[in-house]
Amino acid sequence: MNFVGSVTGLPKISLESDIVINTLPRNLDTEDLFGRYNIELKDGAVIINLSRSGVINEKEVLDGVKKGLYSG
Repeated sequence: MNFVGSVTGLPKISLESDIVINTLPRNLDTEDLFGRYNIELKDGAVIINLSRSGVINEKEVLDGVKKGLYSG
């Protein structure tokens, strides 16, 4: 298990991980974090969102599912 430590490390660690668990609080620094930083997951990876609404941009993720970038 790896700790990202900062937002700048998130794209790299998300591409290396089989499972990404998001438990971030929603605030100005984390709002639309998944989407704004265009987080990519490796093939077959799973993202589990336990945070409040707004940390993951659901519209952008849904668009990624429709384009085949993510499973849904």
